[in-house]
Amino acid sequence: MQHFYRPDLYTDFANDSGQLQGDGVPAGITAGAKNVDTFLLTYDYNFNKNWTFELAVGIPPTVKLKAQASGQDLGEVGESKSLAPTFLAIYRYPLQGGWNVYAGLGVNYTKFVDVEVYEGYTFSLLSGVVGPVLAQQLIASGQASAAGEIDDSIGAAFKLGVSHSFAANWLIDLSYSYYDVTADISNTVNVNGFPPSSQKISIDVDPSLYSLSLGYTF
Repeated sequence: MQHFYRPDLYTDFANDSGQLQGDGVPAGITAGAKNVDTFLLTYDYNFNKNWTFELAVGIPPTVKLKAQASGQDLGEVGESKSLAPTFLAIYRYPLQGGWNVYAGLGVNYTKFVDVEVYEGYTFSLLSGVVGPVLAQQLIASGQASAAGEIDDSIGAAFKLGVSHSFAANWLIDLSYSYYDVTADISNTVNVNGFPPSSQKISIDVDPSLYSLSLGYTF
């Protein structure tokens, strides 16, 4: 037996962040990802009435990054899309009346793409070195810019949920998932005629996912 699910997800990030380190960085700046809604497709293959293999993939959400602690006045400083296929082994316990409760454990792979560093981040770092007027002129003329990279992440994943078969081939599912995801971010600020300056920060984003899904069994 196989299931397809169309979940609507609300993603809540834990955001356990280290401090931003590097050239021209004031002390005490941390960062975090802003919570986001997203869309996911889940495929389940039932080996028997109790054990299921699950693959979850979806449309990569755009996750915005915000400065925190002493850098909170900067607000949003960048964004990235995340590709996060997740593989789970799930144990289901059938109850009466078409109900099932289940728990799963597996692995998540997250790849960050389309990383963008906002001009406000570049302006803030340059202002501390050359002053705000010259910083703005350098950015406006294209002589100063910033680029970012985020390392891929592999971590554990688990899932708890309950499902109910309410009609032939149709079910509804309510679940909670947790992914162990670390975002190791590297930024480089480039100014024409000067060596590039680099900054790094590590954030345990560790998303919690809350899902209400409609499923089809075949």
